[in-house]
Amino acid sequence: MEQINEYIGIITISGFGLMLIFMLFLLAKQNHVSNYFKNAKFIISGIIDFEPTTSENYYTIKIFNHNVNDARVTSFGFVYKQQNIDYYQNYISDRGLTSDYKLMIYSRDYLTLKIAPSALTKIISDMNNGTYKVSKLQIFVTDSLGMTTIQKAGNIRKNLQNTLYLAHEEKNKAVKEQRNKLKLELKLQRQEIRKEKRAKRRTKLKGFWLRLSKPFRKKSK
Repeated sequence: MEQINEYIGIITISGFGLMLIFMLFLLAKQNHVSNYFKNAKFIISGIIDFEPTTSENYYTIKIFNHNVNDARVTSFGFVYKQQNIDYYQNYISDRGLTSDYKLMIYSRDYLTLKIAPSALTKIISDMNNGTYKVSKLQIFVTDSLGMTTIQKAGNIRKNLQNTLYLAHEEKNKAVKEQRNKLKLELKLQRQEIRKEKRAKRRTKLKGFWLRLSKPFRKKSK
């Protein structure tokens, strides 16, 4: 009995410690589950769509909210060279909404944004300082809690790079054609100058022979 009394304090402290650890584990688990349902979870896709009414291609961003709660988004667009290309205000203004409008994506619903390739190509080209190679391109969406979800946009990146490459080649071709045109113009100018010089030499030579032969003509008379 005395031995049990000696260890009862240790057993009590150990039991209390185990209970405390178990309660902390449950609390952490509860917070994890709570955060899962509180925070917006998005599935993002970026595709190239063909619009039959205009016969043009568009870059389409689709942001799907697969969480059980509605989610408010504050920005979305592309990430390139660690800079955000945000289309949130464009999306709001295109729909005639005020700049302070709170954009919601309902649970199991999605948001779609169509972007003209020429507009994004111009932005990327400016950021590239004229080079056609496009580095890593990502799509992002940020919710009202400041949590950002990012997804690679590989197919759009390849399409952008191909467009910029063709533009680069077209520019080089135009420069080459202009250079060849200038060379031809200079060649024609040099030929014209040589013709003028030859004509002047012939005129001088003709005058010289006329002066030289004049005394002989007088004597023969």
